[in-house]
Amino acid sequence: MSDIRILSLYSGSSGNSFLISTKKGAILIDAGKCARTLCQSLAEIGVDIDEIDANENATAKDEDMLTTLEVVYEFYLRGFDFLPVDIYKSHATKFLIEDGKIRLPFVSLSGLGESAAWNLMEGREGRQFLSVEEVAAACPKVSKTHIQMLMDAGAFGDLPETSQVSLF
Repeated sequence: MSDIRILSLYSGSSGNSFLISTKKGAILIDAGKCARTLCQSLAEIGVDIDEIDANENATAKDEDMLTTLEVVYEFYLRGFDFLPVDIYKSHATKFLIEDGKIRLPFVSLSGLGESAAWNLMEGREGRQFLSVEEVAAACPKVSKTHIQMLMDAGAFGDLPETSQVSLF
């Protein structure tokens, strides 16, 4: 029987992250927080990102997340700062340089795939949204779950959820 190690990197109302590891490999379970927090938490417990990569049972989603995590971790260790996902500024799949910082792409959000990411870019083209509701209407491939993920990540800034105005 192998030794299983379960570490809580952080836990709270704004996000939870656990690292489950054995001698054969490790898996990182949903972060829910910014990349900087995740990288700091991994560094504090001395986890080598290669340990996560060694997981033979990783799904395609795990591998995609690992790729993003590796890039973010490497840049973080080199002193770079990251900008969060932004509905108007993020690219579907590319990390962008902005004011000497790195802007995260839409696909850096775990669970938001390329199809939805490209739909967000197409839907925002030439538009200034009045609400999150308008974003959802302009981007049919973006599910309610994706919209919530974007809201949780702060991608909409101060954009209100609805275009309706309350008179009372």
